[in-house]
Amino acid sequence: MPDTRFWILGFAMLIWFILNLLVRWLLRVNLFSKLINGEPEILIKDGKIDMTILKRNNLGIDQFRAKLRESEIFSLLDVEEVVFETDGEFTIIKKKSGSESFLLISNGEIVEEQLKDSGHDKSWLQKNLKELGYDKMEEIFCAEYTPRRGFYIIDMDGNIMNKNKKGEVHKVDEIDIDKKKAEEKNS
Repeated sequence: MPDTRFWILGFAMLIWFILNLLVRWLLRVNLFSKLINGEPEILIKDGKIDMTILKRNNLGIDQFRAKLRESEIFSLLDVEEVVFETDGEFTIIKKKSGSESFLLISNGEIVEEQLKDSGHDKSWLQKNLKELGYDKMEEIFCAEYTPRRGFYIIDMDGNIMNKNKKGEVHKVDEIDIDKKKAEEKNS
């Protein structure tokens, strides 16, 4: 008669393997990914601190200012925006610093809030993606847009598309589109 402990161990390992695969699959679904990983929260926007986020995450002002000092910011007056990331770190944008970027597509789905924050709508996004050769959002793993710099796109196969203003393979830029419109009007 076979040892029953061996079969119990084998069954437990099979259940563990199936649960692991199930969790990995669920993490690919945006809803479950947000539920498990959370979403970044804007702690400071336009120089105003959202106290509810500080309290909800048990952050004291001393801890927060220490993080700012680590980024060589010694005054809250020098901060334009701070994002509290899902891993507990801060992304800090100084006043009058570089461009903010927006994740417009994640796992083939439009990130509505980011699209709205970028000042654009779905038709603008679809038009620009079509110009880059993407007819379906589902073809795109992620699409990031940075004003004055353009798009950075990774498709589901891992190919990267980044077209810059000079037309070198890699980005659609608002400025280029505006120039095209102006040229069309003048023609």
